[in-house]
Amino acid sequence: MIDLFEKYEKIYNAKTKLYFEEVMSSYNNNNYRAAIVMLYSVVIYDITVKIKELDEIYNQEWAKKTIKEINKLREDNPKSSEWEKTLIEKISQQRDFLSLSIVEGINHLREIRNQCAHPAIDNNDELFTPNKYETDALLCRMLDEILTIPAMFTNKITDYLTEQISKVAGYSEFKWKDRPQLSKTFNKYFKRMNDKVFIKVFKDMWKLTFLISNEECDKNRFANMIFIDVMLRERHTLILEELKNEKEYFNKISNDSNIIRFLCILIYQNNYLLSFLEDYTMSLIKSIKYEALDMQLFAWFAFDSIDEYIDNFVKNPKLHTMPSILIDNYKNDATFEQHKDKYRKGLIDIYLGSPDFDSADKSFDNLIYPIKNDFSKNEILYLISNSENNSQLTRRYGYLEGARKSRLMELIDIVGIKEEDIKQCKKFYQFFKNSKDADSQINTDIEEDDLPF
Repeated sequence: MIDLFEKYEKIYNAKTKLYFEEVMSSYNNNNYRAAIVMLYSVVIYDITVKIKELDEIYNQEWAKKTIKEINKLREDNPKSSEWEKTLIEKISQQRDFLSLSIVEGINHLREIRNQCAHPAIDNNDELFTPNKYETDALLCRMLDEILTIPAMFTNKITDYLTEQISKVAGYSEFKWKDRPQLSKTFNKYFKRMNDKVFIKVFKDMWKLTFLISNEECDKNRFANMIFIDVMLRERHTLILEELKNEKEYFNKISNDSNIIRFLCILIYQNNYLLSFLEDYTMSLIKSIKYEALDMQLFAWFAFDSIDEYIDNFVKNPKLHTMPSILIDNYKNDATFEQHKDKYRKGLIDIYLGSPDFDSADKSFDNLIYPIKNDFSKNEILYLISNSENNSQLTRRYGYLEGARKSRLMELIDIVGIKEEDIKQCKKFYQFFKNSKDADSQINTDIEEDDLPF
């Protein structure tokens, strides 16, 4: 009974919920005949309302035609129930509204309802009376598969949602930073979904994104992947349980390297998904880690160790052009917490290997300065002493000015480097002295200008 009450609380339409109270009242008093009769009326009412919603809100042509035909039948013969049969026939032809099995369930309910409502006397001269078990089953099924589900979610909700995703996200311009737009747009749908429908949509979207390969899926795969991420955050606990219970389903992944790359992007954003991957899936990921350049940065889990991952991004100059992922990993991924010393040294080594002024500027601005407060004095001394071996860096000191000069000196001050610490680094020492002398002159000039005479 508790379970039945919980289902009742999730009924989608307010009036349907009100009418269902009469069903509950009869059921609670063991009046199973009355409960079945009223249940059928509530189901027919609910289906009619849902079809009207599909017409008026979603502008579906079949719904418009069905409502028009039903209304005419009711007007022509108000006392006849013929329109009910016609209604069921119409929805049986429209598989994107209710599945054939549910339609058969409604027909079965109608047969039981007729036996309950009419004088169906058996050989023992007793009226037909459904038992509690049969009544429970009918109530639960109508609640689960019709009454608690919004009109658009009865069967092919995923088809509708993917159409809407493509309209919102487009096929090429949508970026990860636009994720909140998808979340905001589809929040109204999520609110109407019960857990069963939500999981169905999630599993459908997972399959479309990570298993199926066709032109339509390929064009919209990135947006679909972000939609999955939105769903993961919308009902986190519910989906975690499904992932745990259905590991086999979620490990049916295409061996297409591009599709695996999208899976890796999702894992990068949600590291806990790693715990649900089988060995076979991990082997697929590891086998293609070098096929897409950016995978070598965000798919750290494709490497056998964090040390291997760090060594790889240090030695590959092409990876240095995507510093945001490197810094994001360092700052926000707990996986690297025990490896931050090696990580910082790796970032310094990228800077030390700069082949020209421009790359040195970018490496310092994007890889060193963003984590300026994390470096130790010894690490910056390592940077300074080893920069003496790269003529591009030592010559660059003579051209540093403005913000770039200030940032380097700021880093020096943060770790507390003094003049005596760097006297052996002749080229950097000269830059350091010139910078300090220039700052001193600027301060003196400012003080003189401020004098009142």
